[in-house]
Amino acid sequence: MGETGGPAFEFGRDEYEQWYNKSRFSLFEPALRTVERLIDQWLTMELSDADREKFRISATRVKGMNSLWSKIQKPKYSARIRTLKEIPEAVDDIVGLRVKCNNTCDLELLRNIMTDLPSDLSSATWITLQSNSEKLYFQSPKSSGYRAYHVNVQTLIHTPGDWEPVTVEIQARTLLQDGWGELTHEDTYKPGVQLPALATTLARRMADLLATVDDIAQDLRDELDRLAEVSIASPSPIISGSSKSANQEIRLSNATTVSNSAADEALVSEARNVASRLSKPAALASIAQNIQASFDRGDAKNWGSFGSLASLLQAAVPEYEINYDPPGYLIPPGTSLESESNDAPTLVHRLKWRDKFAPAVSSDQLGHMIESISRALNRNNLDILGIHDTPVDTRFHNAIVKAARDYCELKGTTVSRSRLNYLSNSLRMSGKLSPDMAPSEVAEALNSSLLGRATLLGMLRDDESEKRELREWTERALESIAPADPD
Repeated sequence: MGETGGPAFEFGRDEYEQWYNKSRFSLFEPALRTVERLIDQWLTMELSDADREKFRISATRVKGMNSLWSKIQKPKYSARIRTLKEIPEAVDDIVGLRVKCNNTCDLELLRNIMTDLPSDLSSATWITLQSNSEKLYFQSPKSSGYRAYHVNVQTLIHTPGDWEPVTVEIQARTLLQDGWGELTHEDTYKPGVQLPALATTLARRMADLLATVDDIAQDLRDELDRLAEVSIASPSPIISGSSKSANQEIRLSNATTVSNSAADEALVSEARNVASRLSKPAALASIAQNIQASFDRGDAKNWGSFGSLASLLQAAVPEYEINYDPPGYLIPPGTSLESESNDAPTLVHRLKWRDKFAPAVSSDQLGHMIESISRALNRNNLDILGIHDTPVDTRFHNAIVKAARDYCELKGTTVSRSRLNYLSNSLRMSGKLSPDMAPSEVAEALNSSLLGRATLLGMLRDDESEKRELREWTERALESIAPADPD
């Protein structure tokens, strides 16, 4: 019971310590590991390779026993707590995860990604956004100068006989904001310690200075991005009309006249050298970096008299093709973005250049994938795996992917785990992954997921034609599936 004049808890310190020690290892630590893994997967699914590098999970923690005990004594929390079970409901930052990113625009990007999470645990999805939990400190700093983006997510953790929701607070900061937090945390945020006025003033001044540097860093990034776009820009307007030009793919058959200057000749020679090593399409940004790496700083900055990377490539390798769809690709003769020889839709091949494991496979192989996922989701199989009436959490997802892979191997079919993982993740993130999904339901959900993903990334060019091609591909996949063996 609470002490006289203190919080009216129905438990004492000894009971609290027993509860904390049990909950830390049965609830809080599992929730932390689960959310850390799933946030990492979510970012990888939602971001391009280039953007993904700007985000890293830098720290995780479960609030310590004494720290949590001190926190629940405060009126803000003690008024909402009577029983031990109510502590996680009242204190939403027992479990925490920190994400570092490069610039302030990355915070906005992360916010957009997080707000796409479902907000209802009853939807049987793997991770959910806790409604009204956003704190936009990077837009409206605390009085101390603290800047960051905070949001809470929930996941379900299995306990004997039940599933319990656990809230995890996600903090995201820029590199500079994180540096300020690391430098001032121990002195500024010790509970109950009244800081001298000078310390508070200095911390705030440092926060404001670093915020100004953050703004400069964002301006610098914007300018570098702009220069990169100009550097690899198309030398002429994109022509439209044919189905190929709808994809903005242009065969550059006429070489640009090469200047006789030594600098231009060196650029052309190195561009040919880089291009000759390609066995498949490569991003223009990568081509630019490889060419410039062979020259002293600034010598290749403006591409000599060519003015752009695209013009240089026209002159150096006119037999190569350039695709101007962002991020843009140089395509060697005899290859294409649709490099796999199969009947997968152009849209899925295009998507594969952003999502490495998108299933740009033949309809027959897609049929194997759909069938294996459907069989893995059969309730009899779930019973064998020891999964009974569970929400679609990470354990469920991983078990399904493994079972699907095992089924493919039994059938003598080779399907990469990464592609099966992409398929299962697509269904899971759409909220449609569930027991006893028929192959037709898996195909329909995959179709919707791929279409939605391509639309989100701005890759849809000819809506009706590409939607029809996608639908026909999944229909052929279903037709390739052998009838189920009779019971």
